[in-house]
Amino acid sequence: MDEFDCLVKLGSLVKDIYFCEIPDFSILDGLVNGDGKINIHLPQDKVFTYLGEYSGSYINSSIISVNFETDIFIDSDELYEYPNLCNLVLTCTNHRVTSFDDEDLMNMFRAIINLTELKSLAFDIRGMQDYPIEQIKLMFGGNEKTLRVPIKIMSERPLRKRGRKYRRT
Repeated sequence: MDEFDCLVKLGSLVKDIYFCEIPDFSILDGLVNGDGKINIHLPQDKVFTYLGEYSGSYINSSIISVNFETDIFIDSDELYEYPNLCNLVLTCTNHRVTSFDDEDLMNMFRAIINLTELKSLAFDIRGMQDYPIEQIKLMFGGNEKTLRVPIKIMSERPLRKRGRKYRRT
């Protein structure tokens, strides 16, 4: 039995699988090829890929938890390919953006509302300029009731603790 066949067998035996690191796509492919319905939980502290990277892939409906990279929220239509998402982190990587298009933000808002299984939503916008951060806070921060999920907006890098240097005497 080769590695792919082992993954297919594992995928048919396991209901949920949690990854600590981002796996290679071939591993996800093998797990989803099994007979059973497997739920894939990818780490939320590491970016999986751009939101549209695996557009049209059959693994998308198996992904339950994920951190997607987006640069200016123009890829909101891609969220419709992940109907079973429960835990979503959107990491904005274009730190030079001075503002987001309001229509793109509204489209992302609508796409997120349609994720009926969503239980948690976070935006990692650390390192961005002030105005785009305010736009995200205005669009998503005050709409937790509409979205039906708690929203976390990470806009500042945690302060790094500096250790004291002691001198031996």
